[in-house]
Amino acid sequence: MKYSFSTCSKPSGGSIPLSTLEASQDVCCHLDAELRITYCNPAWDRFALANSGGFALSHRVVGSMIMDFVPSELTEFYSAMFADARDAVIAFDYECSSPDLYRRFQMQILPVEQPTGYMVINSLRIEEKMEGRRPAFTLCPEYVSDAGIVTVCSHCRRSRRVDAPDQWDWVPANLKPSQLNVSHGLCPTCHAYFYGQWLSKSLDKSLGSSAA
Repeated sequence: MKYSFSTCSKPSGGSIPLSTLEASQDVCCHLDAELRITYCNPAWDRFALANSGGFALSHRVVGSMIMDFVPSELTEFYSAMFADARDAVIAFDYECSSPDLYRRFQMQILPVEQPTGYMVINSLRIEEKMEGRRPAFTLCPEYVSDAGIVTVCSHCRRSRRVDAPDQWDWVPANLKPSQLNVSHGLCPTCHAYFYGQWLSKSLDKSLGSSAA
């Protein structure tokens, strides 16, 4: 499935009532004009807790810059998305799978005026068991660099083999909170297919910066 990306015109005076955000099952946050997180709704905290993301609870991230949480390989992409969202509503799909579940979300970036900034809405589109979707590999030394680092694709979350750098495999163990020594990169397929039109950096440079 190729990246689903769309835009539509910015509505005049666009805003979303707080009561709507508080009741929503979608994971939402508000960013000010400088991309600083100013609000996260209850669904944000529920998703964080359900996925061992206590570090991402709203009381810990409000006041932080959203780009501080974006992997370096995707900084250029998300910078472009927020720049485009100044004058239009941006929407695209992305994967956010767990070791056991395949999940695809749609992210909407809405320019809002009250308060000024952006509303980011993450809506779950697909959730199904990972079994049968991808062959699972067990964690072994072939995925760990000499520095003890495992490199995981920022999009599909596959792990890069050290002995065959062009091969990236689905290794659920590398996505568990107990696996701390994880770096991020982009596998060749995701780099070319999903982000190629936005990322100007070469694939070799992207992978090289992540595998250190």
